[in-house]
Amino acid sequence: VGDVTSDGGHAELERLSQCGERAGRTIQHAARHLEQPVDQEPAVVGEHRHVVGRAADVDPDHYRIRIHVAERYRTPAGGDVCPERVTGNRHDVVEATPEAPAKRIAVFAPTMQLSITLESSAGHDELHVHAAGQGFWVARMLTVLGDEPVLCTPVGGETGIALRALLGGLAADGLVPSPVANGAYVHDRRRGTRDELARVPSPALDRHTTDDLASAGLACGLRAGRLVMTGTNLDGNIDASVFGRLCHDLRVADVDVIADLAGEELRASLDGGVDLLKISDEEMVADGWSSGRSRAELADGVHALREAGARDVVVSRAGDGALAAIGDDWCTFRAPEMTVVEHRGAGDSMTAALAHGRAAGMPIGRLLRLAAAASALNVTRRGLASGHLGAILELAELVELVPFEP
Repeated sequence: VGDVTSDGGHAELERLSQCGERAGRTIQHAARHLEQPVDQEPAVVGEHRHVVGRAADVDPDHYRIRIHVAERYRTPAGGDVCPERVTGNRHDVVEATPEAPAKRIAVFAPTMQLSITLESSAGHDELHVHAAGQGFWVARMLTVLGDEPVLCTPVGGETGIALRALLGGLAADGLVPSPVANGAYVHDRRRGTRDELARVPSPALDRHTTDDLASAGLACGLRAGRLVMTGTNLDGNIDASVFGRLCHDLRVADVDVIADLAGEELRASLDGGVDLLKISDEEMVADGWSSGRSRAELADGVHALREAGARDVVVSRAGDGALAAIGDDWCTFRAPEMTVVEHRGAGDSMTAALAHGRAAGMPIGRLLRLAAAASALNVTRRGLASGHLGAILELAELVELVPFEP
């Protein structure tokens, strides 16, 4: 329990923030919500404290912030559980593998959309409102895997106001105010297919907002030591050259850059340099990197991507598994085939798992098995890149990995 008075509030917050970056953010969040007390006693479990944040016992003359401490504790299986990690607009139970304590990972996302979807469950219509877009989906899966993603993305207009609320507990360090509204779409899935009723794309960002977004990506990437580069989702709201400049500036500062891009955005990023590229076989053929989708043709394409600026490459191949070239090691890998409920988001789940594994220093085999499992599980759920860590970890044990010579 920490006391924050009107005279010495900032000094006390500064002192408390020294307990750790996460605790500092929590205390600042609690201070902003002092007028919304939560009547809950603090709880402490175990030894390693993970602060989540509750404000209580408020009076006008002497503010007292009561911090509810939810503990990251060991499970019998050797994982960690954080009972109250917020993901989007819901609370998830999150586990972390022993090799992978929570790490900050920046996610560069030039665009984010508001998703409104009509669903039908047990004969009843449902309306779902969520944040959407490649960068957000990568960030959401990183949260499922136990990391702390920092989403670097512009937010503006009425849709931006809604998106800020829907981001829940995601770090707000990289959110960039924008004079233009975020895009949005309305889908109807009540008949089992995804029918688009309306779509409003994200407008182009002006020069000042683009500069601020690039600076936010640079700052968050430098702070985290790793950044996932995602694209504009066909909105094309920033120039492709921004990707190249940011990749170059991060890599000269020894920041690990993971990219999931295609088209001109990929080519610009390769000019700046990419440590790990995730790309689909369809994108390789469409962009001219590969002449076909056979293993030999894709291997030739990987060589071309490496010559262009990618150090390591992972090629997803939908139901055919994936191909990876990590350093001098080449292999194919695939998870058991799952029943497809929604195929979208599988690649983003794989990208997030690759970033998670690299941040944790996982060996190649474990890294690729986790990536394949996260991708395979995604197709069994309607929520894109939402996942379930327990299922991912179990499925990873069933992933088949076969080395080969290119």
